[in-house]
Amino acid sequence: MMATVTAARLTPLAVLLVGAAVCGLGLWLAWGVVPWIVGAVLLGTGLFLLLPKTGIRWLAAGVALAVAAVPFVVPLISPSVAVSWSVSGERAVTASQDVVLTLDSNEGAVDDDRTMLRGHAADSGDLVWERPVDADLYEEPEAWAHTGAEVAIVRVESGLGESWELHGIDLTTGDELWTAPANGSTYPVATSSQGLVVEHEDTVVVLDARTGKEQWSELMDRSQPVRVNVPEGTRLPEVSYIGVRPPTEDDGGDQRVIEIYDASTGTNHGEVNVEPGVLAAVVGDQLILDDTPALRQTDPDHPDYYRATVRALSLPGGEELWSISLLRPTVFASELSVWGLAAFGSTATSTSVGEQTYTINPEGILEVVSLADGTVTQIASPPGVAFLLQDREALPSWAAQDQAVVPDARSRYGGREHSASAAWVDTAAEESATVRVPDFPPAATVPGSTGNGAAPLWVLDVRDAFGRTQSHALTIDDTGDGPELRDLGTMPGGAGWVHTHDDLLIAQTADTLYVLDHAGMR
Repeated sequence: MMATVTAARLTPLAVLLVGAAVCGLGLWLAWGVVPWIVGAVLLGTGLFLLLPKTGIRWLAAGVALAVAAVPFVVPLISPSVAVSWSVSGERAVTASQDVVLTLDSNEGAVDDDRTMLRGHAADSGDLVWERPVDADLYEEPEAWAHTGAEVAIVRVESGLGESWELHGIDLTTGDELWTAPANGSTYPVATSSQGLVVEHEDTVVVLDARTGKEQWSELMDRSQPVRVNVPEGTRLPEVSYIGVRPPTEDDGGDQRVIEIYDASTGTNHGEVNVEPGVLAAVVGDQLILDDTPALRQTDPDHPDYYRATVRALSLPGGEELWSISLLRPTVFASELSVWGLAAFGSTATSTSVGEQTYTINPEGILEVVSLADGTVTQIASPPGVAFLLQDREALPSWAAQDQAVVPDARSRYGGREHSASAAWVDTAAEESATVRVPDFPPAATVPGSTGNGAAPLWVLDVRDAFGRTQSHALTIDDTGDGPELRDLGTMPGGAGWVHTHDDLLIAQTADTLYVLDHAGMR
């Protein structure tokens, strides 16, 4: 009799234990939701059979139901990135402090040749205005915000890349103010007097951003443009001066001319003579010159490096403010002609921020160059991280104000799930610390606020305990004893794309735009 009772209770106990094992292994191995539910059913069944045949037995069903519901409850109570507002069927193209401009996503397009441009209030998402714009079948329009003139500059391609047009759209009302021909290979630039600098064929043209009327123009040599430092995002950079290389035949001489113009008035402030091939960029009120591609002078102490001279001239006067000597690896120097000035003020925004820029010397020391006076501050790599200037990925992958993220040169960007060592650099304190970050560059910048600086933002696909992949937002938190990667929570709608527009963080899925509330991210 005792053996029969024991056997009768042993089978339900085995069912209960199998259910518990399935649930436990499922969490450990991330089997998924279905095995978890199977384990919950077995757990409830075993408990039901083990309990006496009274009303309490039905509590087993409640236990099983509660356990089975865990995968569906966890996402509801897990942290998530806060959303200020969202809109479906649209994607963001640019933003000012007051207006977010969107275009229809593919599902909402008017037809193959037109799409709808809309202006939403940045603080609430309310629709302020909308208007149809031309859209080439193979290329969507691009847009930038000229905040000084309160105008959106929309560039539309037509004829399979054969021609482009710029449209000036009033940010407040949506009215089209003007149209003008454009160059599709360069970006427009704003001036401090509501002007707009554009390139058309072999001419640099400055327009009035409100009326589209030409203010002044000059012929230029497009083969060697004088670049402008372009910040992250879609807000037009603002310049006070423009450097123009006039068209000239290459006579084999050892000098080339850069003419300096007031960006607003077109006043010619004289010229600067440089060697052929020297790279030039306007950075604030300075003209930065880099002779690396021109001279190719191998350093005797470092055969794999060129000795380069970088100097800054004042604008508009052209007086030399400072000059420094840097070493660049031979494999790196040839690529500078493609990147512009790379770490010195061109479109390589990851390496030039505000008043400082970065390079790495042959000893593996990060050199922070002040663009104000040419002062070079050296910062050693932290434990577990190696600095080596071998290509662009070895430079800071993110920088803002006094902070930068420099990846370990021994780990290469190659995935969207793994982590790698990097240096969290504080240039003001001249210190660096090791931090584990995703092994790809940050997607955007969390805007700074009172008492908090800006911070990098990654969007990473993370698998939860039930095998489901979700997009998470991550940033670096340096408020404790050392920097660490902090998970801010899941992205809304599983958004895997995020970008900084002015002071807004905008995430995007295939059919929904989200403006994120970044106040709690820092």
